[in-house]
Amino acid sequence: MALNTLARFPADPAEPVVLWCRVGMDTTDSVIFLGGELDADSAALLQAVIGAQIETGHLQVHLQISELRFCDVRGVAALVQAQRRLRAAGGDLHVRGAGAFVERVLGWCGAGELLAEPSGDLAGGPGAGPAGGLAGGARR
Repeated sequence: MALNTLARFPADPAEPVVLWCRVGMDTTDSVIFLGGELDADSAALLQAVIGAQIETGHLQVHLQISELRFCDVRGVAALVQAQRRLRAAGGDLHVRGAGAFVERVLGWCGAGELLAEPSGDLAGGPGAGPAGGLAGGARR
């Protein structure tokens, strides 16, 4: 699988990169490496890349987010929306490589099921929040 597309936000090369993604595709699957910060300002880039995958028939999307250092609730909403769009088209989104912070944010937002391979950090531990952890993928 060749990596053939690089996108960034903001698009202006004179501006510092907030979010970047690199896309590789084979016949039906694609792998997207996502890094930086996924938030209200940068979520449109993810949506555009997912839309391009759907348009080209790459409906099984493997999203590698090990380089994603920040994700807020708008970023989580973008991930959930991406999964819904892919499922509506007959595909799916497989999210892997979340760091502890991003994994906790997904859990707090009730979106821990997005992770194909959760590390188990969704159950709590240091930094899990004032409730001392999560139960059933939702913050209490």
